[in-house]
Amino acid sequence: MVVGAAIQCASNGIAMYLIARWLLGFGIPMCIVAGSSLLGELGYPKERPVLTSLFNASYFIGAILAAGITFGTQQIAGNWGWRIPSLLQALPSFLQIGLIFFVPESPRFLISHDRHEEARAILIKYHAEGDASSPLVNAEIAQIEETIKIEFEASKKSWADMVRSAGMRRRLLIGSLLGLFTQWGT
Repeated sequence: MVVGAAIQCASNGIAMYLIARWLLGFGIPMCIVAGSSLLGELGYPKERPVLTSLFNASYFIGAILAAGITFGTQQIAGNWGWRIPSLLQALPSFLQIGLIFFVPESPRFLISHDRHEEARAILIKYHAEGDASSPLVNAEIAQIEETIKIEFEASKKSWADMVRSAGMRRRLLIGSLLGLFTQWGT
């Protein structure tokens, strides 16, 4: 997304601008899915609905801020009226890059890579307030292990299955173009 914002800001033609928008449209859903998944995993179970709702509602804060910046910069003479909002799109990504080192690893990822003790430590810290004997942590670990087992059983399909039937090709096309379409209107 940083690269997309930089290319967009440096655009000298429609093709370059569209490529930048494509990169941004590809990156945004990846961040949204990863962020909401990790937030759901690390959030205390009773607080998950609130956290994920606030995560989804935060989009509108960004949209209003972007609209205000764009409105404010439209009076700037020359190309900087549209280049400044394009450049500012990189700031949230830089913030994420800088803060990601303080975010704990996903317990689900750790369990799927046989790092059970690390996952347990994270769940104890965030879901059990340091209580190593918490039944909640044991239940969550059992649930994660069972889910991973079920997904492993279902994952015996190949990537070619995504394009075998007309319905799957259609779903793949819609999913692939989602990022582009979300950026197209802005």
